[in-house]
Amino acid sequence: MSFARIAAYNALKIKQKETTSRFSSRICEENDGGKAAHMRNGIREFFAAANTEEGFYSIFESVFPPSALDKIFIIKGGPGTGKSTLMRQIAEYACGRGYSPELYYCSSDTSSLDGIVIPERSCAVIDGTAPHMTDPKYPGACETIISLYGAFDIAALRKRRGEIIGLATENSELYHAAYRFLSAAGRVHREIEESALSAYNGEKAAGAQRRLLRAMKLPTGKAGRSEVRYVDAIGTSGNVHLPTLEKAAGTVYTVSDKYGLGGYFLTSFCELCESFGISLVKCPSPLRRDRTESLYLKEADTLFYICRDEEKLKASDRNINILRFADKGRLSAMRRKLKFSGRCYDCLIRAAEENLAGVRRAHAALEAIYSENIDFSAVELQRDAILRDIFADNM
Repeated sequence: MSFARIAAYNALKIKQKETTSRFSSRICEENDGGKAAHMRNGIREFFAAANTEEGFYSIFESVFPPSALDKIFIIKGGPGTGKSTLMRQIAEYACGRGYSPELYYCSSDTSSLDGIVIPERSCAVIDGTAPHMTDPKYPGACETIISLYGAFDIAALRKRRGEIIGLATENSELYHAAYRFLSAAGRVHREIEESALSAYNGEKAAGAQRRLLRAMKLPTGKAGRSEVRYVDAIGTSGNVHLPTLEKAAGTVYTVSDKYGLGGYFLTSFCELCESFGISLVKCPSPLRRDRTESLYLKEADTLFYICRDEEKLKASDRNINILRFADKGRLSAMRRKLKFSGRCYDCLIRAAEENLAGVRRAHAALEAIYSENIDFSAVELQRDAILRDIFADNM
């Protein structure tokens, strides 16, 4: 990327931040006499998709279900057109009005929003462009398309056609390369887990899981609700974790992870809870959708999550040491093999992250081009129209 493009991209981000700041200040003055309006502690932050061993995987349909929400605003627009800023401003407005929006970040660009939900207003605003292309199921009755394409300077963009196509192609190729490395990492992870499971005492682990459930005295035998959310992502800035559930839960158990056994333990524990009809939120591994890395039991207000931070594990007064369920002698006999496989896994993840970092650079260049050739005042008009529609009785 040229220095000129980098400068243009940085100028865009500064301009968007200034716009958000001015908008937030106006909201504050309207709502509470100029006091700062901040995202409240009750705000829930998740990812609605993941870069996995199988490629891009989206849970948009379960997170933003048109059958369960009264209004869904689907934003269509290119990179750098202010979609994330628009959604952030609407979320800030909702906060200023006393609501608690849920924020869903992009699993690649983890500082950018893919969507928001305002449960109290039964509505959502989402990014409906690739790779999570979304079109209305019940157009007009539930979903409304918000098109930003009309704000483009088409003549100027056509002059840069070759440049745009080149960057988009580069972006796509880098994604495909990253997914090849993630696919290989997934296979190596399965090999490590399979080897370690030969030393794992499943009966002992199941006994501990049943004791945990009995201690929580949860009601069983009913039809509990199971939700899927992502709190981890492998993105353009590396591995990112959102501590949403740790902050929200009344009781938190850390689970150590060695050779994938922690994920195996939580996955089987999740299946046990579901068999008893316990309402829960399960958060899959960003790499492997078949492995649970965080498990929140709603009625017990209790979280179990994989923790790889040694300091946090040492400080935790509720830590499940996964090696207590393993035959250490057998693990020791496989140590060289497991260590080698672990190094291979780390190298593959790093290679995937390097390609995703390349995606960030190519995407930033595209954003810089589009941001120079869009009328942001037209985008602000669209934002205001959405606000009026959502908060018509509370403006």
